[in-house]
Amino acid sequence: MIRKKYTHVEKFIRDIKHADVNIIQLSKFVKAATLTSVNVKDISIQEIAFDCTVEHKGQVHENCYLFKLQKAINKGVHNGVTTINNSLILSLPGQEYTASSVDEYISITISIPKETIEEWFGTLQSGVFSFENNTLIEKFITRINKIMSLKLNNEFHQEYVYNLIMFKIGKLLAKIQKFDKQNKGYQRFNNISSFIKKNQEHEFSIKEIADYFNITDRTLRNIFMKEIGLSPKQYQIAIKMNILKKEIISNPSSFISNIINSSGMQYQSLLSKNFKELFGYTPKEYQNMFNNDDLVETLKI
Repeated sequence: MIRKKYTHVEKFIRDIKHADVNIIQLSKFVKAATLTSVNVKDISIQEIAFDCTVEHKGQVHENCYLFKLQKAINKGVHNGVTTINNSLILSLPGQEYTASSVDEYISITISIPKETIEEWFGTLQSGVFSFENNTLIEKFITRINKIMSLKLNNEFHQEYVYNLIMFKIGKLLAKIQKFDKQNKGYQRFNNISSFIKKNQEHEFSIKEIADYFNITDRTLRNIFMKEIGLSPKQYQIAIKMNILKKEIISNPSSFISNIINSSGMQYQSLLSKNFKELFGYTPKEYQNMFNNDDLVETLKI
């Protein structure tokens, strides 16, 4: 088992095996993100944990099915469907998805080759699923946690655990129920947040955004606080800081002032303050640290 700790999301994203992922960080890490990984033959298992609010888009790799177990989540949405503790998200090979989570988030992802899944179970359907009896999924999560701590020293151990995982997944698939609770409030939030992202350079005021969607300032604030735990203004600032961060990463040797100017942003001192509040470092500190391999702490267990 390999466990890594990250102080920012970029190298965290790079080590996620199951999908190509883009994460927008909307609040500061309380501690750090961790990623624990183990392979059992051609099954890849990763536990993903972080404690900040994020939005992300991803695309599952073409050659695998992805089972995601929601181990701990404060508030989450996957493809417009509310996710809860112990729900199971099943994504198909090559499938795109959007998701968000507020504050603490821990999930276990199990990536299994397409050929293996279809040989054992046939073609599966994607979705967010729940269980009439949560004991089944809780026992499965406990079993996977134990598997991740094992030292599989020989081929016999690998084969035994591999077949155990497939057998337990078969039991889960026989008991799942489609969880169709579409989050209508999140769809409204998503429409407004997409507008903010697309028009970030115009720096619309909160009143202008509310007027555009024919709602009051208070309603706009309530939508954002309910769905993402941030005010519209906080969200605007976080999106702008994520844009600046990408520019810093893309231009590792450029002066920060030049990056800010070329990005069409102003008020360098305020930007630096907002950047540090979100990511824990000033833009210059972040530029220096991002190129430092010591940002990632690796523990092999």
